[in-house]
Amino acid sequence: MEDLTKNQLVLLTLLVSFVTSIATGIITFSLLQEAPPLVTQTINRVVEKTIETVVSEGSGKNTVEVREVTVVVKEEDQVIDTVVKNSSSIVRIRDIANNFYGIGTILSPGGLVVTPTRDSFNERGRYTATLFDKTDFVLDYLGQDEKRSVVFFKIVPKDGTSFSGTPVTVGNLELKLGQSVITLEGQENNTISIGRMSSFLYSDQADPTTQYGFETDIIHKSSVVGSPLFNLSGELVGMRSGRTTPSNSPIYLPVSLLKSAITDYLAR
Repeated sequence: MEDLTKNQLVLLTLLVSFVTSIATGIITFSLLQEAPPLVTQTINRVVEKTIETVVSEGSGKNTVEVREVTVVVKEEDQVIDTVVKNSSSIVRIRDIANNFYGIGTILSPGGLVVTPTRDSFNERGRYTATLFDKTDFVLDYLGQDEKRSVVFFKIVPKDGTSFSGTPVTVGNLELKLGQSVITLEGQENNTISIGRMSSFLYSDQADPTTQYGFETDIIHKSSVVGSPLFNLSGELVGMRSGRTTPSNSPIYLPVSLLKSAITDYLAR
Protein backbone atom coordinates (compact mmCIF):
# COMPACT_ATOMS: atom_id res chain seq x y z
CA MET A 1 0.00 0.00 0.00
CA GLU A 2 2.86 2.39 0.80
CA ASP A 3 4.31 1.89 -2.68
CA LEU A 4 1.07 2.94 -4.45
CA THR A 5 0.73 6.38 -5.95
CA LYS A 6 -2.28 8.61 -5.24
CA ASN A 7 -3.85 7.75 -8.58
CA GLN A 8 -3.45 4.03 -7.88
CA LEU A 9 -5.02 4.44 -4.42
CA VAL A 10 -8.05 6.20 -5.95
CA LEU A 11 -8.47 3.45 -8.55
CA LEU A 12 -8.14 0.77 -5.88
CA THR A 13 -10.81 2.47 -3.76
CA LEU A 14 -13.17 2.62 -6.73
CA LEU A 15 -12.57 -1.05 -7.49
CA VAL A 16 -13.34 -2.12 -3.90
CA SER A 17 -16.52 0.00 -3.87
CA PHE A 18 -17.63 -1.51 -7.17
CA VAL A 19 -17.09 -5.09 -5.99
CA THR A 20 -18.84 -4.37 -2.68
CA SER A 21 -21.89 -2.93 -4.50
CA ILE A 22 -22.21 -6.01 -6.69
CA ALA A 23 -21.94 -8.35 -3.68
CA THR A 24 -24.55 -6.35 -1.77
CA GLY A 25 -26.95 -6.51 -4.71
CA ILE A 26 -26.55 -10.27 -5.08
CA ILE A 27 -27.13 -10.87 -1.35
CA THR A 28 -30.17 -8.58 -1.27
CA PHE A 29 -31.73 -10.28 -4.29
CA SER A 30 -31.19 -13.73 -2.75
CA LEU A 31 -32.83 -12.68 0.52
CA LEU A 32 -35.84 -11.20 -1.26
CA GLN A 33 -36.31 -14.39 -3.24
CA GLU A 34 -36.62 -16.36 0.02
CA ALA A 35 -38.85 -13.86 1.84
CA PRO A 36 -42.64 -14.42 2.14
CA PRO A 37 -44.96 -12.44 -0.17
CA LEU A 38 -46.11 -10.06 2.57
CA VAL A 39 -42.54 -8.93 3.14
CA THR A 40 -41.64 -8.39 -0.49
CA GLN A 41 -44.92 -6.77 -1.46
CA THR A 42 -44.30 -3.13 -2.34
CA ILE A 43 -46.54 -0.16 -2.86
CA ASN A 44 -46.29 0.69 -6.53
CA ARG A 45 -46.94 4.01 -8.12
CA VAL A 46 -49.10 4.21 -11.19
CA VAL A 47 -48.52 7.18 -13.45
CA GLU A 48 -51.54 8.33 -15.38
CA LYS A 49 -51.54 11.03 -18.05
CA THR A 50 -54.68 13.08 -18.44
CA ILE A 51 -55.53 15.65 -21.06
CA GLU A 52 -56.70 18.99 -19.72
CA THR A 53 -58.50 21.41 -22.02
CA VAL A 54 -58.38 25.08 -21.08
CA VAL A 55 -60.60 27.63 -22.82
CA SER A 56 -59.51 31.22 -22.43
CA GLU A 57 -61.09 34.36 -23.79
CA GLY A 58 -58.96 36.90 -25.53
CA SER A 59 -59.63 39.64 -28.10
CA GLY A 60 -63.24 38.51 -28.41
CA LYS A 61 -62.21 35.00 -29.46
CA ASN A 62 -62.00 31.77 -27.50
CA THR A 63 -58.57 30.19 -27.43
CA VAL A 64 -58.34 26.49 -26.71
CA GLU A 65 -55.19 25.27 -25.01
CA VAL A 66 -54.58 21.55 -24.49
CA ARG A 67 -52.24 20.47 -21.71
CA GLU A 68 -50.98 17.04 -20.77
CA VAL A 69 -50.99 16.65 -16.99
CA THR A 70 -49.15 13.80 -15.26
CA VAL A 71 -50.93 12.47 -12.19
CA VAL A 72 -49.20 10.04 -9.80
CA VAL A 73 -51.58 7.54 -8.17
CA LYS A 74 -50.26 5.29 -5.42
CA GLU A 75 -51.41 1.69 -5.22
CA GLU A 76 -51.96 2.30 -1.51
CA ASP A 77 -54.55 4.97 -2.33
CA GLN A 78 -56.31 2.61 -4.73
CA VAL A 79 -56.52 -0.07 -2.04
CA ILE A 80 -57.98 2.40 0.47
CA ASP A 81 -60.52 3.67 -2.07
CA THR A 82 -61.55 0.09 -2.91
CA VAL A 83 -62.15 -0.76 0.76
CA VAL A 84 -64.12 2.43 1.42
CA LYS A 85 -66.18 1.98 -1.74
CA ASN A 86 -67.17 -1.64 -1.06
CA SER A 87 -67.52 -1.84 2.73
CA SER A 88 -71.23 -1.09 2.40
CA SER A 89 -71.65 -3.63 -0.42
CA ILE A 90 -71.25 -6.77 1.69
CA VAL A 91 -73.32 -8.44 4.41
CA ARG A 92 -72.49 -11.10 6.97
CA ILE A 93 -74.94 -13.98 6.88
CA ARG A 94 -75.97 -16.06 9.91
CA ASP A 95 -78.56 -18.80 10.41
CA ILE A 96 -81.38 -18.82 12.97
CA ALA A 97 -79.02 -20.25 15.61
CA ASN A 98 -76.68 -17.28 14.98
CA ASN A 99 -74.06 -19.53 13.41
CA PHE A 100 -71.92 -17.69 10.89
CA TYR A 101 -72.61 -18.84 7.32
CA GLY A 102 -70.47 -16.50 5.22
CA ILE A 103 -70.29 -13.16 3.44
CA GLY A 104 -72.84 -12.09 0.86
CA THR A 105 -72.43 -9.42 -1.81
CA ILE A 106 -75.18 -6.90 -2.62
CA LEU A 107 -76.02 -6.84 -6.32
CA SER A 108 -78.92 -4.40 -6.59
CA PRO A 109 -80.42 -1.35 -4.82
CA GLY A 110 -83.36 -3.55 -3.87
CA GLY A 111 -81.17 -5.81 -1.75
CA LEU A 112 -80.43 -8.79 -4.02
CA VAL A 113 -77.59 -10.75 -2.37
CA VAL A 114 -75.42 -13.56 -3.73
CA THR A 115 -73.21 -15.94 -1.76
CA PRO A 116 -71.63 -19.35 -2.49
CA THR A 117 -73.50 -22.52 -1.57
CA ARG A 118 -72.12 -24.41 1.43
CA ASP A 119 -72.76 -27.98 2.56
CA SER A 120 -74.54 -26.59 5.61
CA PHE A 121 -77.00 -24.54 3.54
CA ASN A 122 -80.68 -25.27 4.16
CA GLU A 123 -83.09 -23.70 1.70
CA ARG A 124 -85.85 -23.98 4.27
CA GLY A 125 -83.75 -22.38 6.98
CA ARG A 126 -83.96 -18.83 8.24
CA TYR A 127 -81.04 -16.49 7.60
CA THR A 128 -80.22 -12.92 8.58
CA ALA A 129 -77.84 -10.34 7.15
CA THR A 130 -75.75 -7.82 9.08
CA LEU A 131 -74.73 -4.68 7.18
CA PHE A 132 -71.61 -2.55 7.63
CA ASP A 133 -73.44 -0.33 10.15
CA LYS A 134 -74.37 -3.41 12.26
CA THR A 135 -78.02 -3.24 11.17
CA ASP A 136 -79.66 -6.69 10.98
CA PHE A 137 -82.18 -7.76 8.33
CA VAL A 138 -84.06 -10.95 7.55
CA LEU A 139 -83.10 -12.66 4.30
CA ASP A 140 -85.66 -14.20 1.95
CA TYR A 141 -84.34 -17.23 0.08
CA LEU A 142 -84.87 -16.72 -3.66
CA GLY A 143 -83.14 -19.70 -5.21
CA GLN A 144 -79.79 -21.21 -6.05
CA ASP A 145 -77.70 -22.04 -9.07
CA GLU A 146 -76.44 -25.56 -8.47
CA LYS A 147 -74.20 -25.49 -11.54
CA ARG A 148 -72.24 -22.46 -10.29
CA SER A 149 -72.80 -23.24 -6.59
CA VAL A 150 -74.27 -19.88 -5.58
CA VAL A 151 -77.36 -18.87 -3.59
CA PHE A 152 -79.55 -15.80 -4.03
CA PHE A 153 -81.25 -13.95 -1.17
CA LYS A 154 -83.22 -10.73 -0.83
CA ILE A 155 -82.92 -8.37 2.12
CA VAL A 156 -86.27 -7.66 3.79
CA PRO A 157 -86.37 -4.24 5.52
CA LYS A 158 -88.02 -4.21 8.95
CA ASP A 159 -90.75 -1.76 9.91
CA GLY A 160 -89.19 1.63 10.50
CA THR A 161 -85.80 0.49 9.16
CA SER A 162 -84.47 1.37 5.74
CA PHE A 163 -82.01 -0.65 3.71
CA SER A 164 -78.77 1.34 3.36
CA GLY A 165 -76.49 -1.01 1.44
CA THR A 166 -74.77 -0.12 -1.82
CA PRO A 167 -74.71 -2.46 -4.84
CA VAL A 168 -71.29 -3.66 -5.87
CA THR A 169 -69.78 -2.76 -9.24
CA VAL A 170 -69.18 -5.95 -11.23
CA GLY A 171 -65.98 -6.00 -13.28
CA ASN A 172 -66.06 -6.46 -17.05
CA LEU A 173 -62.38 -6.89 -17.87
CA GLU A 174 -60.76 -10.31 -18.20
CA LEU A 175 -58.56 -11.27 -15.27
CA LYS A 176 -54.81 -11.51 -15.84
CA LEU A 177 -52.16 -13.51 -14.03
CA GLY A 178 -50.15 -11.24 -11.76
CA GLN A 179 -53.03 -8.78 -11.40
CA SER A 180 -53.35 -7.16 -7.95
CA VAL A 181 -56.48 -8.14 -6.03
CA ILE A 182 -58.00 -7.21 -2.66
CA THR A 183 -60.32 -9.30 -0.52
CA LEU A 184 -62.67 -8.24 2.27
CA GLU A 185 -63.16 -10.97 4.86
CA GLY A 186 -63.68 -11.46 8.60
CA GLN A 187 -66.64 -12.83 10.55
CA GLU A 188 -67.27 -9.70 12.64
CA ASN A 189 -65.33 -6.82 11.10
CA ASN A 190 -63.62 -6.22 7.79
CA THR A 191 -60.21 -7.82 7.43
CA ILE A 192 -58.20 -6.81 4.40
CA SER A 193 -55.84 -9.09 2.48
CA ILE A 194 -53.91 -8.13 -0.64
CA GLY A 195 -52.24 -10.33 -3.23
CA ARG A 196 -52.10 -11.25 -6.89
CA MET A 197 -53.73 -13.65 -9.30
CA SER A 198 -51.57 -16.78 -9.32
CA SER A 199 -53.32 -19.44 -11.45
CA PHE A 200 -56.50 -20.33 -13.31
CA LEU A 201 -58.34 -23.61 -12.72
CA TYR A 202 -59.98 -25.51 -15.60
CA SER A 203 -62.23 -28.54 -15.72
CA ASP A 204 -60.39 -29.48 -18.90
CA GLN A 205 -56.80 -28.24 -18.99
CA ALA A 206 -56.83 -28.37 -22.79
CA ASP A 207 -59.90 -26.12 -23.01
CA PRO A 208 -59.45 -22.52 -21.71
CA THR A 209 -63.22 -21.96 -21.84
CA THR A 210 -63.90 -24.40 -18.98
CA GLN A 211 -62.55 -22.21 -16.18
CA TYR A 212 -64.33 -22.94 -12.90
CA GLY A 213 -62.14 -20.95 -10.52
CA PHE A 214 -58.78 -19.40 -9.81
CA GLU A 215 -56.19 -19.10 -7.07
CA THR A 216 -54.33 -16.15 -5.56
CA ASP A 217 -51.17 -15.83 -3.51
CA ILE A 218 -53.06 -14.08 -0.70
CA ILE A 219 -52.10 -15.14 2.81
CA HIS A 220 -55.55 -15.15 4.40
CA LYS A 221 -56.13 -13.87 7.90
CA SER A 222 -59.45 -15.68 8.18
CA SER A 223 -61.33 -18.43 6.35
CA VAL A 224 -64.64 -16.95 5.24
CA VAL A 225 -66.76 -18.34 2.42
CA GLY A 226 -68.15 -15.64 0.16
CA SER A 227 -65.34 -13.15 0.71
CA PRO A 228 -65.46 -10.88 -2.36
CA LEU A 229 -62.36 -10.17 -4.40
CA PHE A 230 -61.83 -6.76 -6.02
CA ASN A 231 -59.39 -5.26 -8.49
CA LEU A 232 -57.66 -1.93 -7.86
CA SER A 233 -60.54 -0.13 -9.57
CA GLY A 234 -62.89 -1.38 -6.86
CA GLU A 235 -64.75 -3.78 -9.16
CA LEU A 236 -65.86 -7.27 -8.13
CA VAL A 237 -63.73 -9.87 -9.93
CA GLY A 238 -64.37 -13.00 -7.86
CA MET A 239 -65.82 -14.58 -4.74
CA ARG A 240 -64.34 -17.17 -2.39
CA SER A 241 -66.12 -20.50 -2.77
CA GLY A 242 -66.49 -23.23 -0.18
CA ARG A 243 -63.97 -25.42 -2.00
CA THR A 244 -60.21 -25.65 -1.81
CA THR A 245 -57.46 -27.17 -3.96
CA PRO A 246 -55.62 -30.38 -2.91
CA SER A 247 -52.99 -28.09 -1.38
CA ASN A 248 -55.74 -26.44 0.72
CA SER A 249 -55.61 -23.18 -1.22
CA PRO A 250 -58.97 -21.34 -1.46
CA ILE A 251 -60.75 -21.48 -4.80
CA TYR A 252 -62.39 -18.27 -6.04
CA LEU A 253 -65.37 -18.20 -8.36
CA PRO A 254 -64.53 -15.94 -11.34
CA VAL A 255 -66.81 -13.01 -12.04
CA SER A 256 -67.72 -14.56 -15.41
CA LEU A 257 -69.45 -17.46 -13.61
CA LEU A 258 -71.16 -15.08 -11.21
CA LYS A 259 -72.47 -12.96 -14.07
CA SER A 260 -73.76 -16.07 -15.84
CA ALA A 261 -75.53 -17.18 -12.67
CA ILE A 262 -77.07 -13.72 -12.22
CA THR A 263 -78.22 -13.61 -15.84
CA ASP A 264 -79.81 -17.06 -15.61
CA TYR A 265 -81.51 -16.17 -12.33
CA LEU A 266 -82.97 -12.91 -13.69
CA ALA A 267 -84.21 -14.77 -16.77
CA ARG A 268 -86.36 -17.17 -14.70
